[in-house]
This record gives sequence, C-alpha cells and structure tokens, in this order.
Amino acid sequence: KQEARDVQSTADLVSRYMGQGQTKEAQALIARIAAKYPDNPAVIGMKNWGYTTDALAEWKAIIDEQNKKNFFENSVLRK
Repeated sequence: KQEARDVQSTADLVSRYMGQGQTKEAQALIARIAAKYPDNPAVIGMKNWGYTTDALAEWKAIIDEQNKKNFFENSVLRK
C-alpha cells in the first residue's frame, strides 16, 4: 500500500533528522505527510505527540503494526 510506504519512509527520515538535531527539517516532513494523509493514525501521532525521541518510537510502532495488518490482509485476500 502506497500510503504505508510513504508514512514509513517519512518516519525513517524524520527519525534520522531528529537524531541529527535537524528539527526544522523533521517538522517540514511531518507537515508534508500530514497534508497528504491527514487521517492516517501514525501521521496524526506525529503531529500530536510532538517531536521527541519517545514519540518517534511510539509512532514507528504504530506504523509497524499497520504494516503487519496490511501484510496479513494481503496474504489472506490472495489465498
């Protein structure tokens, strides 16, 4: 699913920027993904939880859970 891939790649980039202290760049990425997928739970989390390291871990976990769900749904539907 394209949305999941977009959110995952954004989360990875934001995490990298945050780790390098580039918060403005991270915030810009979050704003862009929020405009594209405003109803995505992980994106909402990115916006609402702020830009702390703990928040990054939390919304990455949400993304991982979404990816697992998508994998399961795709596997079941293909059978």
